[in-house]
Amino acid sequence: MILSGDSKNARTPTPIPEKPPNLLTSDTASGDVARDLSRRESKPDAEGAPPSSTSPSISRQIEIDGRTYLEIRTGSQRRLFYQSGSLFSEGTWIDDKREGTHSEWYADGTPWTIEQWSSGVRSGLHIAHHRNGTVAEEGNYYYGYRNGQWQTYYESGQLQSVGQWAPRSGNRQVRVGLWQYWHSNGTRDDAQTGIYIDGELSK
Repeated sequence: MILSGDSKNARTPTPIPEKPPNLLTSDTASGDVARDLSRRESKPDAEGAPPSSTSPSISRQIEIDGRTYLEIRTGSQRRLFYQSGSLFSEGTWIDDKREGTHSEWYADGTPWTIEQWSSGVRSGLHIAHHRNGTVAEEGNYYYGYRNGQWQTYYESGQLQSVGQWAPRSGNRQVRVGLWQYWHSNGTRDDAQTGIYIDGELSK
């Protein structure tokens, strides 16, 4: 989840599973999500589908990177379901752009992400979870860029890193100021801990 322009010396946080391509920093970066979703449609399969809402809704099957989901739209609300019928994502769309709080879940129902969007761009609180349900990372976005203090965690819940992000020109976001890192056993990682200037660890 780190954009180019960050320090080559900075440790990448413990990765969480790769998301489908509809999960973008901006709905218009790399193509509008709504366009991606409309590339391939077929009649929805009723088997395993969640109960229908009493409100008028539109449902269809969509395929993203070889994965098939059931999409149900009710007004400005859109929900995607795994083929098993469990909920994958839910949120409000206005003019084909994400707005407000959007949430995602793993196939077993464990929370995956919760984040704030404004006019199709991440802006506000972002929290991502590991598959075991513990928090993987948390912080805030400012118009698509990480901004302010962020924390990352190991699956055990042990703090991995804490520090400040700041947006820069050229579509970059970089580490700035004091960053602190810890090993999975809780001991300080002195090799990575220090003051970062424009993404580079100052020696």
